[in-house]
Order: sequence, then C-alpha cells, then structure tokens
Amino acid sequence: MTFTQLEDLPHELFFIIFTYFNGVDLCLAFSNLNTRINRLLFNVASHQSLDLTSGSVSYNGFRAYITDRSGVRSSFISSLKFDCLSLSPFGISDLFSSLMDASIDNRLQRLILITSENASVETTEIIRFLEHMMLANKKGRGRLEHLTLMFENFNDYYAKIVIMIIQRNISFDTMILNVTKSMSYIKLLQQKKNILSEI
Repeated sequence: MTFTQLEDLPHELFFIIFTYFNGVDLCLAFSNLNTRINRLLFNVASHQSLDLTSGSVSYNGFRAYITDRSGVRSSFISSLKFDCLSLSPFGISDLFSSLMDASIDNRLQRLILITSENASVETTEIIRFLEHMMLANKKGRGRLEHLTLMFENFNDYYAKIVIMIIQRNISFDTMILNVTKSMSYIKLLQQKKNILSEI
C-alpha cells in the first residue's frame, strides 16, 4: 500500500486548495512549511489587498500574520486599509510598531488610513509611520506609491496632520486627504487660512 504525502501533490492541486482560503488564512496555514510551498504561495498571494475595515480579518489576526520572523508573509501585502477608530490608543501604537518592524514596506504600494480626533491617535504616531514608509522608498526598499488619509471632518486634528506632513516634506506619488463630512464654505476657508498661517 502506497501513501501520498503533501509533498507528492502536483502544483496544480495546491493552487486549487489555495482558492478555498482568504489571503491571511492561506499564508498563516501554508507559509514557511518549505521552500517549494513558499514559492507557490508567492505566485498566488504576492499581491494581496487587505481591508481590515471589512471584518473579514481581525486586527489581532493581521498582527499575527505580519509578525512572522522570516518576513515572508508581510511581503505579500500590496494594499492595506485600516481604521484607527476601531483600535484603542494602545492598539494603534502596537499596530504601527508591528508594521514598522515587519518588512511590509518591501511590497506595500497602496495605504488607506481612516482616522479621526475621536480615535485618540497621536498625530506624531501617524507621521512617524509615514516618515518610515517614505524613508524606505528613498532607500530603494519601499514601494508605497498611493497614500489616502481619510478624516471625519475638517478640524484641528486634520490641520495638525496636514501641517506636519508639509513641514516634514512627506510625499508619495499620489496623496489624497479625504474628508467624509462636509462643512460650510466660509468655515472651510477659515480652516485653510489657519493651516497656511502655521506653515
């Protein structure tokens, strides 16, 4: 009687098995088993778009996913979206630290960050993370091209982040500052005037 081992399966069968997993579960289950499976995973999962606001992946699951010692899993992520409002101040600090410790800057091309003054996130934490990503680009190891920062409304928190981005010359190929709630035109002009006077 002959036994078939996992190693004996052809590439095509692995590709079929992989279709039953989302990107995070796929890599948590199969990455770092051996060199062959890592190569197959790279073909399938090398351009993952993870939306942590959709509920399909928890923040804790994501942190476990990106903190593998070899850095293989974090290098699969090409697009990431997350919401600071869903995390405690400790949680967002922890997530930013995990992202900077991981090799996520190797492949990440698009980042969407939803934030608000109610998220209790220090502006310096966001700026430090963006500076890290920009420095990775300058050193040739980063690929972040598209940054979107989404704010709830125009306020002092929005103004602080915009001022710090300008003062520290943080730039990527495409930068979008999106405000979800509208305000009166007169109030908007006043906010712009305040921002320009502080620069």
